[in-house]
Amino acid sequence: MEQRNFKTESAESRGGNAFSEKQMFGSKRFVMPRQIEPGMFVFADGLVYPEAIDGQEIVAVVGIVRKGEALAVVLKEACLPWSSDGLFVRMRRKVTGMEATRLILETAEKTGKHAEAAQWCADFCCDGIERGSCFLPSATELASVLRNKTVCTALGKAGGELSSLYWSASQVPSGYVWYVYSGLHRYQGVISNMRPVRSMLFLRF
Repeated sequence: MEQRNFKTESAESRGGNAFSEKQMFGSKRFVMPRQIEPGMFVFADGLVYPEAIDGQEIVAVVGIVRKGEALAVVLKEACLPWSSDGLFVRMRRKVTGMEATRLILETAEKTGKHAEAAQWCADFCCDGIERGSCFLPSATELASVLRNKTVCTALGKAGGELSSLYWSASQVPSGYVWYVYSGLHRYQGVISNMRPVRSMLFLRF
């Protein structure tokens, strides 16, 4: 069988954690499906699998799949301001969450202002996820996940049930930021307000 690996994309190295095709848990062998689909579980040990496995920690759920890559939603979240002191970031309208997070953090460092939501995502780490591997998703990426019932159900089963709305990485010229409600509605929010934040993990396969 052809060997295939997942790798998380680190903001610094664009390399990072290897996600393997096979894992042995006890006397059973679990093989990663050839076709990765939204709603599959990402395990701390490196396996991507469509079902929960007793005794094995799930760290994320696949949310979006594109050719050769996927975005997975981590299970944990926080409640934070997007920026407590009025950070403004110049960014293109359709920038990805990964690129927007990089721009947000670079601008925060240059201006000396805070970017609590993006910083929390970039700093997130746990078993199987290295610091610097996660990012604050764009409004489009968030909406895609929140309206996918398969992904939402899998997150609930894994202990990472989604709240109703989340900060995105997408800031508009007025200085407001899109937050996404249930995948169907977007609102421009005052960036100092406290709202739920959920990070995403980039996987290449």
